[in-house]
Amino acid sequence: MEEMKFAIKKLPARTVVGIARRTSNAEAAGVIPGCWQEFFTTNAVAKIPHRAVPPVMYAVYSDYEKDWTRPYSYLLGCGVTKAGKVPEGMEARHIPAQTYAIFRAKGKMPDEIVGVWANIWASNLPRTY
Repeated sequence: MEEMKFAIKKLPARTVVGIARRTSNAEAAGVIPGCWQEFFTTNAVAKIPHRAVPPVMYAVYSDYEKDWTRPYSYLLGCGVTKAGKVPEGMEARHIPAQTYAIFRAKGKMPDEIVGVWANIWASNLPRTY
């Protein structure tokens, strides 16, 4: 396993709008790639109003029932300057200001995200759910 690279940063609050699914780690291998496929085949990015500049995509894991063993929400979308009217079939997530471990996934998606998660799961980083 490659050495995991990340940064610890205090980030301001932000809002992300995109396609959301409820899943669990047991089902994620089927759900998350489908979310990526829908995002790109429907040109979802073009439907999101008020996209932040420069444009940034986010994969947001939130609303865990308890911990990594329980269902959670997955949202694939773009940062926005305001949520406003959210397009049909999409949702908005508010990400609070706080200190985060920041991981970047660059390359073939969603394979790169799977690799980042494998490193996170193998780490001793504290997590909240």
